[in-house]
Amino acid sequence: MVTIAKAQAVAGDITGALQTAEGVDDNGFRASSLADIAMAQARAGDITGALQTAKGVDDESFRAIALAGIAAEQATAGDITGALQTAKGIDDESFRAWALAGIAVAQATAGDSGEATATLASAVQMAQGIDDGWKRAWALAGIFNELCVTGFCD
Repeated sequence: MVTIAKAQAVAGDITGALQTAEGVDDNGFRASSLADIAMAQARAGDITGALQTAKGVDDESFRAIALAGIAAEQATAGDITGALQTAKGIDDESFRAWALAGIAVAQATAGDSGEATATLASAVQMAQGIDDGWKRAWALAGIFNELCVTGFCD
């Protein structure tokens, strides 16, 4: 059912996807489905709906994934202010740092190098301040990955 919900969301049948996801018994799989649906909504430009769906994700990690994906879509669409606001709503600092790195890339791509540098510095500072060594390493690797995948590493 998880795969069906995701396919429905990608096809634009958000109502059907949400109904399918609600029928998933396992909490983790349901949370994963809802995160996928929220990101599909964001890709389709329905940020309000995506944020509403993300609020319904009862697993912190999957909610963070959804919000990071929404922030990335907002940033790519040029809504940096909205993306930063969405990123602030991510409780997990490792995911928030990764989201900020994505926003910095969007800012740099749009030619706003000053703001991009500030946002990236904020992401790195946040990641370096994470007490859990594994999560800190994961966040820093995520920032590095975000920069390299988008062509900012040579």
